[in-house]
Amino acid sequence: MLSAFACVGQNGTVLSQYMQNGLPLNPAFAGSRNSTSFTFSNRNQWVGIDGAPNTQTLSFHTVLKNEKLAPGLFLTNESIGISKSTGVFGNIAYRNKLYKGTLSFGLAAGVFMNKNSWKDVVTTTDGDDAIPLMTERVILPDVSFGTYYYTKKYFLSFSIPFMLGHTLKEGRKVEFNSDFSNYHMHLAGGYNYKINREWSLRPSVLVKYQHSFGAQVDVNALLGYKSTIVAGISYRSQDAILFLARFNISKQFQIGYSYDFTLNALSLASKGSHEITLQYDIKYRSRASNPRFF
Repeated sequence: MLSAFACVGQNGTVLSQYMQNGLPLNPAFAGSRNSTSFTFSNRNQWVGIDGAPNTQTLSFHTVLKNEKLAPGLFLTNESIGISKSTGVFGNIAYRNKLYKGTLSFGLAAGVFMNKNSWKDVVTTTDGDDAIPLMTERVILPDVSFGTYYYTKKYFLSFSIPFMLGHTLKEGRKVEFNSDFSNYHMHLAGGYNYKINREWSLRPSVLVKYQHSFGAQVDVNALLGYKSTIVAGISYRSQDAILFLARFNISKQFQIGYSYDFTLNALSLASKGSHEITLQYDIKYRSRASNPRFF
């Protein structure tokens, strides 16, 4: 009662299978599979904790005839406690050949439709005037930017997803800003090392940085067998150990699963996180620069 503290919180969608579902993190990923590609992902985070994040994403991207422009669409739905956020984003990437690979620049723009159901808040005092009984709704526009370079052997990626900041004022008014210190910057890279004709080793790393939070690093090591199975382990600093697997049912359809074993204090209440991803490619082209890596 004699002390006061300032608390600042941030929320960003976490995806363990970002190498398979890249469009939500980097709009330049569009067209990288050289096909019309659909990806659906469902993530249940921190299972066992009431109100823990539950996220679904659906993305679509393709390549136009000149193969330089790649449009896409990204939908997301996320529930956290009494809050629900639904997002719709259009995407365009410009691609060009560079040395032995492809360099892509991508932009995405759209809106989040956020809803807070204050009536669902459970309090120790019925009729607490500090808790409104209404359902609060607000529409927030946002933009993302990214670059992506990839070859048959390796990839490099940099992106700043959801760049606009929002401050809610009285009367449900929204104030927009673009503060560099609030950007969530993502830098990723990986290499596909062929052990022999059947086996390959695929190390990769994802660094997420935000000024007030610092850096969080995902280090991955995946082992691939032919073009059928990819499995491995990942470490996310300050958070979890991940077990990942991906099965190519056919040249067009694949399914991925990951389990996050929580390492921090949340492990006392959480049973970990589960994520499943389904991907389907139409008009698959075997000449794609890197159809199965990122």
